[in-house]
Amino acid sequence: MEPLPDARINRLLDQARFAHVAVISDGDPYVGTLSFVRHGDALYFRTAAGERVDALQFHPRAAVSIVEFNVETGSWESVLVRGDVSFLGSE
Repeated sequence: MEPLPDARINRLLDQARFAHVAVISDGDPYVGTLSFVRHGDALYFRTAAGERVDALQFHPRAAVSIVEFNVETGSWESVLVRGDVSFLGSE
């Protein structure tokens, strides 16, 4: 595995529209898929109430995986982002 250059990481983050988000829920790993947008150095997700939100309110740290897969070659590239989560509000 080779690290991706910053320009490639930025392109993946800007072009991808969904990511796999991992949290800890009641002591167990939980992974879900969410759509997102990137603005500056932040990723913004929109989701409804549920296990993922409950887990993040209790332990506001997550890992986010963004993957681009090339069907023709079978190769893929991915970006893993880890960080603290904050909630902006609800409708």
